[in-house]
Amino acid sequence: MKIYYSLYELKQKKKLGLSRSESRVGALLKVAEGYADLHPWPELGDLDLEEELRSIALGNFTALSRRSLVIAAEDGKARVEKRSLFAGLSIPTSHLLVDPSADHSLLVEQNFERVKWKCSSDLTALARHLESLVPMLQGTGLKVRLDFNECLDQYAFVGFLRSLSDDALDRIDFIEDPFVFESKSWLGISEKFHCHLALDRQNSAKLGVGFDVSVVKPAIHDPKPFLNLAATEMKRIVFTSYLDHPLGQLAAAFEAARAVQAHPYLLEPCGLLSHLNYEKNEFSELLQSRGPELLAPEGHGLGLGEILEKQEWIKLCD
Repeated sequence: MKIYYSLYELKQKKKLGLSRSESRVGALLKVAEGYADLHPWPELGDLDLEEELRSIALGNFTALSRRSLVIAAEDGKARVEKRSLFAGLSIPTSHLLVDPSADHSLLVEQNFERVKWKCSSDLTALARHLESLVPMLQGTGLKVRLDFNECLDQYAFVGFLRSLSDDALDRIDFIEDPFVFESKSWLGISEKFHCHLALDRQNSAKLGVGFDVSVVKPAIHDPKPFLNLAATEMKRIVFTSYLDHPLGQLAAAFEAARAVQAHPYLLEPCGLLSHLNYEKNEFSELLQSRGPELLAPEGHGLGLGEILEKQEWIKLCD
């Protein structure tokens, strides 16, 4: 199986969470007629890009590279059959990743129901931002999703929740990875403060107690076990991109659209608008969105075909 790659760089408008630099690097993959993204986050446990590519060449696939090859196969089949992967599907709405200081009243006007904040251990500032939303958003349905990427410990997190007013707590949709997952601790905190906790950093498809929301990243997760868990245990489920290339973003959107067709009552607003967090490039300029809606692209497979064909492709392996 011949595999080719094409390197790229994404420039962040603002540093994203755990990212170590202001730019992100990755590689597009071409496998037969199909394309996929390979966008590692070493900060989250992936190999770095060079090692990820080497692992593919050696056939030692990681969770990231294995999913990339699965997506490339689906994309290639659709391109050969001259059909869009989005045909007959509806992409679910998304939250918007924003800075806590953003004008949230403007986001309400744009019909966003959810926003997401990447949070740090500066809990005083975070509490101040949340409290300021209470009068600003009175009478609206906008809620905030907080993502800590496990940067807290249990005691700091409990102290933060205790510092919030009931109205501010009501503005929180869910809190993602406040500290390293431990079923009993998470369950106790959730029950005590009536808050919803979301699990991303571990394989939540195999864990059933202590969290309310499964965060699924199709770039590294096979969605099927997560959907089965959500269906059997009535857990909320949120599909998000991997803050990756627009092609990877479209792959996540396809998986979310396919999931919502099969399980229309399970999916929450997703995280599929990540191109808005990077400077524009030739790929993202082809993406269109309307408020919280990412619009399906034109073309076969995942779309973007003409511009993909024009990239400089380097042979990785036969």
